[in-house]
Amino acid sequence: MTHEWEGRDDYYDYYYTDAITDHALEFLSDRDEGTTFFLYMAYTAAHWPLHAKPEDIAAYQGRYHMGWDTIRKQRHARMKELGVVDPQWALSPRHDNVPAWPDAKYPLWHERRMEVYAAQVTCMDRNIGRIKDYLKQEELLDNTIVIYQHDNGGCHVEYLPTRTGSWTRPKTTDGKERPIKPGNIPNLMPGGQETFQSYGYGWANASNTPFRLFKQFDHEGGTRSPLIISWPRGIASELSGQLVSEVCHVIDIFPTLLDLVGAEIVEQQPIPMEGRSLAPALQGKDVKPHEALFWAHNKGSAVWSAGWKLVSPNRGQQWELYHLPSDGTELHDLSLRQPAKARELQQLHKDWLARNKAAARSGIK
Repeated sequence: MTHEWEGRDDYYDYYYTDAITDHALEFLSDRDEGTTFFLYMAYTAAHWPLHAKPEDIAAYQGRYHMGWDTIRKQRHARMKELGVVDPQWALSPRHDNVPAWPDAKYPLWHERRMEVYAAQVTCMDRNIGRIKDYLKQEELLDNTIVIYQHDNGGCHVEYLPTRTGSWTRPKTTDGKERPIKPGNIPNLMPGGQETFQSYGYGWANASNTPFRLFKQFDHEGGTRSPLIISWPRGIASELSGQLVSEVCHVIDIFPTLLDLVGAEIVEQQPIPMEGRSLAPALQGKDVKPHEALFWAHNKGSAVWSAGWKLVSPNRGQQWELYHLPSDGTELHDLSLRQPAKARELQQLHKDWLARNKAAARSGIK
């Protein structure tokens, strides 16, 4: 297999986030200008391995010297100030696998991991700007719907030196063929291609402020993520730059886009489309609420209905019950005090799983 960077004059400077955007801009410049277009860009940043441009890393030097405990408190205060979270929601405790910052070994290495992660985000942000600059230059920005979303919360995985796969290779591809040392090896500073590291429990815990747990779990720290929509000509002017509190799920994106472009909803079988359009919210109108939302990702399982959430950290072996409007950080398990509600939601989740397993056997049409 030939990789994209092979045979390029600038192979030594190849960076995947830039390359994705290069292809996106090529697609836009080659599009049929007489019709509408759909562009989906799935950046891998920010993610392991912690590789970033030296100049982007340098911009964050010392930024995280205060450590993850202080960062979490600062971010929680800022989120409350902005209205991103309810001021009544308490900050969740530091995760059990995360030491207090003063007790953390190798603090400079921990700082560096977050510096590189932040540098990855900066590069991604710059590249999103490249797309928006093109749209503005072509006078398309005002009537283009731009949606930014994440698929999960911060990932806690500590990358092991023994972990290998199709995504790893023994030597760098920058022409120097330096050996790559995989794994979160303390005091081996990440950033260059000769390393292969993740940012781990401490910074994932900070990234998911103020919520509990991480990617791979269906608690709020694993599933609550940003959804930002820009559409100058289509969004009510009084909503520009504002927060909307509607509960939504990724399954709502497709029906929303169909609604906005005036297309008919697909009659999907054997399971009808379960998402609903968020288009009214863009005009400050009410959106028909979901009767229930479901998750079953990796270690987790969850169901939400009318503000109540039943969630399991171990695929249904034990369940926890939370009332999110009053306890959005999932700190007060009500399953013993509200057993009937827990049973009701558990049955909803059981029925949903059965419905999807039956569909998988018969095939989606």
